[in-house]
Amino acid sequence: MPRSLPIPMTTDMTRAVLDGTKTQTRRPVTLPKGFDQSCRIWPDTVFGTDVFRIGDDKPQGKRRYVLKEPYAAGGALWVRESARVVDVRDFGGEDPMQLTIEYAADKVTRSLEVPSRLSDEWEMKYRDKWPVPRWVSQKQGIPNGVFMEAARIVLPVKSVRVERLREISGADAVDEGVLPSDECVGCDIVMPCSTCFEPCRKFRILWDSIYSKRGIGWAENPYVWVIEWDKPEVKHV
Repeated sequence: MPRSLPIPMTTDMTRAVLDGTKTQTRRPVTLPKGFDQSCRIWPDTVFGTDVFRIGDDKPQGKRRYVLKEPYAAGGALWVRESARVVDVRDFGGEDPMQLTIEYAADKVTRSLEVPSRLSDEWEMKYRDKWPVPRWVSQKQGIPNGVFMEAARIVLPVKSVRVERLREISGADAVDEGVLPSDECVGCDIVMPCSTCFEPCRKFRILWDSIYSKRGIGWAENPYVWVIEWDKPEVKHV
């Protein structure tokens, strides 16, 4: 059964999702202990399209492990985008606290009740104080992006595959949302997007700004999950 999982997105990438120019994303494959980027990964033809095998080139192939997709096709991802608290209302008593948050991507605001799972957690953690974290009391950015109940964008996953990072094509880079619509001059007749260098160059810069310091930059050419989705479902708030 496909799971509903969070997927972090930067503010720029969230904008690209909202305007429809980003329809796929790449995320590093977490390799099992004992394997590095020199290993091989291939689809499993026995257990289905959502299972991949990982192994090395030893003759007997004894070191093989099954990798399950973290974001299964047919499932849904909710976008963990940047947002900040702009208003707090605590009515006291049994009434739940209410937050008004502002999404960084388009400055849209939304008011919602603090879910009981969070309020209970805060009460246990801040017993001698007003039972809220600093980002609430001081109206700051929500750490690591919105929590599940505040998510407004859901991505219906269409397909998932594994490939090397540098296998990305120009068309894929465009679908990653690296080129704003006003930068793409529609030159597909002269030079197909699949062979265009500029989108791949911009994608490489973006990838390295996030992952190079973790040792899985463009130069390392790591394995990545390629996740594609259908039209996103956006809650109008």
